[in-house]
Amino acid sequence: MRLFSRFFKKKLTREQEYKNRAIYDSSVSFGWAGIITNFANDPKAIIIGKNTVINGELIINPYGGKIIIGDFCYIGHNTRVQSDTQISIGNDVQISYNVSIIDNNAHELNSMERKTSLRKILIEGYENLKQRGNILGKHIIIEDEVWINFNCIILKGVKIGRGAIIGAGSVVTKNVPPYTLAVGNPAKVIKTIN
Repeated sequence: MRLFSRFFKKKLTREQEYKNRAIYDSSVSFGWAGIITNFANDPKAIIIGKNTVINGELIINPYGGKIIIGDFCYIGHNTRVQSDTQISIGNDVQISYNVSIIDNNAHELNSMERKTSLRKILIEGYENLKQRGNILGKHIIIEDEVWINFNCIILKGVKIGRGAIIGAGSVVTKNVPPYTLAVGNPAKVIKTIN
């Protein structure tokens, strides 16, 4: 009984801590691997819909970003959803494990700018990086009823249409139409789904 109460107390503490990092109601669950990292310290930057399970990591970069997740979604373990622009995930979306969804290039393309940013991060810490620099970013939209299989990568500027399936290990660099199956690197539509 003591072990159970200690575990329960820890879970409540973590969920109370996450209330300062995101907006969600009591129907949202955080699995054993669920993490919210909100470097911008703005709870409005992460909005999670009802009856959603977060078992991966949601990350907002220090200089901003936004993640909006709909109702009845599942984010698998070791999945990382990282934003400095905006990522919108619809309702009834299933995202498997080891998926990376990132709406930006992560670093500047110019080597001198990249070097300057790296040195600043190494000296001051990533959480203190308050200016975006020349990092390219573009909104990602994942519509309702999408299934993203394990080990996929979803890159900036992509829209995945309603009911689409992304096959295991795929790298999505372009839009995927609704009710299609896309696979490969880069992902290509191979068939329509009823």
